[in-house]
Amino acid sequence: MISMTWSAGVNEIVAKYEHRGDLSEPDVSESYAGCDSVTRTAGSPIYLDPINGSASWSGTINCPKNSLSEAISAATPGDEIILRAGKYHDNVTIDNLDDLVIRAADGASVVFDGTKSITADLAAVWGNADSDGIQEVDLPVAGWQLFYNYDEQVPARWPNAQFSDETVFNRSNWAEGTLTSNNNAYTQGWLTDAGPETGVHSGLNETINATGLDPVGAIAILNLGSFRSNSREITGWNGANGTFSYDPTGISWKNKHHAYFLEGKRELIDIDGEWWFDNDNSRLHYKTPVGQDANNLDLRIKVQPFAISIENSDRVTIQGIDFFGTTVNFNNCDSCSFTNSTLEYPSTSKRGLGITGESEDDRWMTRFYRCANTFVDQISITNTDGGALEFHGSGGQSHNNTVNNSYFHAIDWSAADQKGLMTTIYEGGRDMYFTNNTVHLTGASSVLSIGDAPKVFYNEVWDVGHLQTDGAVVQVMQGEAPGAEIAYNWIHDVIKYGARFDAPINQVGEGMNGTMHHNVIWNAAGGLMIKGDYHNIHNNTVFNSSGKNDIIVLTDGGINNKNSALHRNAVDSMADHRSEDVYANPLPDGTNWNNWNGYTEGYRQSIASGYGSSNCIISNAQSLYCWGDNTYGSLGNGLHGTGVFSSLPVEITSFGTGLYPVKVATGGHHSCAILNDGTVSCWGYNSHGQLGDGTQVSKYTPTPTLSLGVGLKAVDIVAGGHHSCAVLDDGNVKCWGSNVYGQLGDGTTTTSHSPVTLSGFTGTSQAISLAAGWTYTCALIEDGSVKCWGRNQNGQLGLGTSGSPSTTPTQITSFGSGLYAVDVDAGWAQTCAVIDDGRVMCWGQGSNGRLGTGNSIQQTTPTFTASLGTDRYAKQVVQGGGHGCAVIDDGTVRCWGDGTATGTGTTSDVFTPTTTDSLGVGRTAHALIAGTGHVCAILDDATMTCWGSGGNGRLGNGATDNQLSPVPVITTGVPQYWQVSDFLVDPDNRDFRPKWGSPLHVLDAGAYAADDASAWVPGTKWSYSPLSSPTVGCTDEGALNYDSNAEFEDGSCYYITITPSATSTQLSANTPMTPITISAITSYVTNSSSQPFQFPAGYDVHQDMDIAVDRNGNSHICFRTPDGGGNLFYMTDVTGVWVWEGVHVTSSFNVGLECNIEVDSNDVIHIVYQKVNTADIKYATRAISFDGSISGDSTWAKSNVNTANDLGAYISMDIDEHDTLYVAYFRGPPSGQDLLWSKKVSGGSWTHGTIDTSGATGRYNSIVVDD
Repeated sequence: MISMTWSAGVNEIVAKYEHRGDLSEPDVSESYAGCDSVTRTAGSPIYLDPINGSASWSGTINCPKNSLSEAISAATPGDEIILRAGKYHDNVTIDNLDDLVIRAADGASVVFDGTKSITADLAAVWGNADSDGIQEVDLPVAGWQLFYNYDEQVPARWPNAQFSDETVFNRSNWAEGTLTSNNNAYTQGWLTDAGPETGVHSGLNETINATGLDPVGAIAILNLGSFRSNSREITGWNGANGTFSYDPTGISWKNKHHAYFLEGKRELIDIDGEWWFDNDNSRLHYKTPVGQDANNLDLRIKVQPFAISIENSDRVTIQGIDFFGTTVNFNNCDSCSFTNSTLEYPSTSKRGLGITGESEDDRWMTRFYRCANTFVDQISITNTDGGALEFHGSGGQSHNNTVNNSYFHAIDWSAADQKGLMTTIYEGGRDMYFTNNTVHLTGASSVLSIGDAPKVFYNEVWDVGHLQTDGAVVQVMQGEAPGAEIAYNWIHDVIKYGARFDAPINQVGEGMNGTMHHNVIWNAAGGLMIKGDYHNIHNNTVFNSSGKNDIIVLTDGGINNKNSALHRNAVDSMADHRSEDVYANPLPDGTNWNNWNGYTEGYRQSIASGYGSSNCIISNAQSLYCWGDNTYGSLGNGLHGTGVFSSLPVEITSFGTGLYPVKVATGGHHSCAILNDGTVSCWGYNSHGQLGDGTQVSKYTPTPTLSLGVGLKAVDIVAGGHHSCAVLDDGNVKCWGSNVYGQLGDGTTTTSHSPVTLSGFTGTSQAISLAAGWTYTCALIEDGSVKCWGRNQNGQLGLGTSGSPSTTPTQITSFGSGLYAVDVDAGWAQTCAVIDDGRVMCWGQGSNGRLGTGNSIQQTTPTFTASLGTDRYAKQVVQGGGHGCAVIDDGTVRCWGDGTATGTGTTSDVFTPTTTDSLGVGRTAHALIAGTGHVCAILDDATMTCWGSGGNGRLGNGATDNQLSPVPVITTGVPQYWQVSDFLVDPDNRDFRPKWGSPLHVLDAGAYAADDASAWVPGTKWSYSPLSSPTVGCTDEGALNYDSNAEFEDGSCYYITITPSATSTQLSANTPMTPITISAITSYVTNSSSQPFQFPAGYDVHQDMDIAVDRNGNSHICFRTPDGGGNLFYMTDVTGVWVWEGVHVTSSFNVGLECNIEVDSNDVIHIVYQKVNTADIKYATRAISFDGSISGDSTWAKSNVNTANDLGAYISMDIDEHDTLYVAYFRGPPSGQDLLWSKKVSGGSWTHGTIDTSGATGRYNSIVVDD
């Protein structure tokens, strides 16, 4: 006899009907038959299913457990626990269980919910509302946070504030104290209210007088310590002066910026949505929205602070699990990870229970205590009363923790009783990494205070620090600075400093060796605050700070930051002061180089480059002001001729509609400007084609050059004796005009009246700026080298030789090992460059001492000038006919060469850089232009001064005589002040790369490179999806009422359950098998003949009615009453009780006959019915009102299905899986006796057709859609 056990077939049949799993692991066959005896192999995963699992089962893939606590009790070190979709209410502690993995099944939505429904879970019943609209309910458990439809409700408070409009994060919704540093209005333990704030709130005394409120016993959240706040119970009240008392023990205190709000008393409930929990009597008080009955609302309370606590266990992983109203807690857990999780309302203070001044070491928040090498990745934490994350322990206990690629929003709306400086993220240890995160909308003074040697990279932070004063987004205390690195962050739109290295005042050597680099900070109340010493601050882009400098480098009177390095920063303002300028508060000597600092550079682009007898500046009115020689029309005002000049600046505006200059150059007898659209206009003498318009005809007003190339824009412009050149935004150079000496650089000596392209400016040899001498040109290359071309009779090309010209760009002799140029200018036959270390090198003709080397010797290679002064360095160098000058870092000007043009009060040649005579009392120079025998400067107050030869009015002082010392330019024109944002590609759309050829590009200053094709972007690399206001329903794909939109499981799933008469049988030869029968039960259908509802009393309900059941098992019925000729009504039990309403009620028509009703997948009701009087088919629709607040005839949208003749005596309707409606109906005589149909796709219109017209057909029809 052959015998075998047959059971697989039964299980296969059952699996076709039972709940299907969510796991992408091996296929799940969930019959659950025999699970009571199934065992799990040691080391295999433990599976959980909160809906279909059982505590008594072993946790195999087909026999899952139903809770995490049950799984933990069965787990051993190294196990993996896999959770299927659903809502869990566990509160478990995992102790001494290493290498455990707790994760959601692939693709499953797993939520740990720390709240309970007041009515459904706790079976509590609210009492009736009192005269103030407040209802009360006794709770069997304590609750310290209240939710309505999963949205947090505001605890009763004064002054009022809301979560919905984020006013809880607005400090204007706090009251203020009267104390200032000058009045000593009260002392610790007391606070005097400052009274009303117009348009925001009344004063406390006024509120008490108006309402009878007794503040004693209320909880005051007090911000009395600048960046620290505390909660205390009010112990006394003096109405005479509006002062209350509190226990000052442990309160942080500063005598400025006091603010507070009150909560914790029933009398404070005065607006809808506010609540108070009477912890002594376990009674909740709530003012419902718009007077609704709390018994009919989805109200939940938080009942547990933690869902999962890890104790003394290493390498534990929690992955893919979401948390609502609860969170996780790690204690003594090394190398643990918490990843891919959403946490909403995880952190809560205990004030909801009436507890004040809670211990900062025992907060109910997401915390890691004495944990090392923790990895937190791709989590979101939102909506907290308390910080977001805390890592507790000293450097030896808590270190090398990482928070990466995570999102933080709406953090800490009270900012009280927190750890340390009271920050969003706290670390008490060292070496923490905070990377690729996004943070916005927080209350605490600082976002990050994360221990010793923190690493803060690639984060975006904005709109933070609203509820406390002082502080910085990234706060590094004095002992934390060594090894700290803050880099590649965007910090913007904040009322705090962006980042801060702290140190005590007047203490040498504290707060040292930190680095901040490649950060972009804008719209902050100060960008970077640097205290201490030996810091490295470089390549930061900071602009548009409000009230404070962009980079503040404090020396404490010369004690600190003497050894800090500040280089390649692009900032609007940098000084040794919080708000005053750099001239009164200079940076430490020798510490800074290649910075673009608006204090010293802001006007530089407004002055012309070039060499000649005229000058121009760009004004803040988007025009030019020019003065000097105008013989050939080089001023651009339309005039020209022998003896024509202007000794006062004249305004030039004729550039075309919407066009204005952004860069200007003056040459021998012509001028050119780059306009805001990147085109070039030139004017003046044109006999050599130097205007580039294709002609040799002189023009006396700005005239566009010919095209520079399709899509190309000019970024720098120079004008020589009779030629012009421009750098384009692709790094190439084009020139036009005289080419007798090869000064166009195109390899020929052929003059060109239109722009010609030069070779040699590709790859790493792209040009970023130009300088033009009388008959030669030089270009500054992106790598800091210089190329020159043209005439070389005096070695002005710097090639090591003199004599023969060069007709193509040729790299000059090296500046020396590791040195490169950051600024270049050319004169008659001599060239100078500012080197990256701030020294100046010159070459070419040496007569008159024009090279500044101390003699008159010609130099054919770059040669250092004599000293610029002890610890001084150059910011700009210019060359004129026979002289040169430099702007020095202290704002003075040093000149050399032909004495008349040096401004030193002498006509004798000056052979070394010598400080000019006074520029004016307290004045400093921003920018220079050197021409033929003269120099002009823009000063720090936007005035101008000139000196040297006064012929043809070139000094702009209304005269023509020479001036050996600086004299003011007389003009109404004000130079344009340039800011960092002017030189960025598109800062409004977050492109912070410097424009090609801009000053930032030249200096390599700022956080981005100009040619960076894949610029870094900080912040999270994923999109946050909130859990708040979730769709609740059946999340099981195998259920008959599966809801693909449901985020929370509500236990409503129902199935067809298949039960076999036997799960196995023995098969034997020649022995008939006992038949196995299978019965099916649908879980939501009951066999009952009792009527589950009553129609409205007083109405004779006709046979015209239909019923539909929605996806949550609620019933929806349409019916007709004969009153008024016939009306259509609707009733439902969605609120738990049967209610009814009119749909189409009229006294003049007979409607509602043959009504049919369906509910679609979006919870929209559809009813079709006949209007008897006109024999039409009508259609009514409306969304289900789950709370019953929407009802009545007017809330239904009514329209026609078909208005043809004689329709609708017999109607049927069905709906398909795409929510398309199908209606069959009868067309009667005299039009016929036919069966017709109509169809309406979701969101579309009705279409119609014919089914059958043969004979007398169409009555008693029924339509069913096969999905």
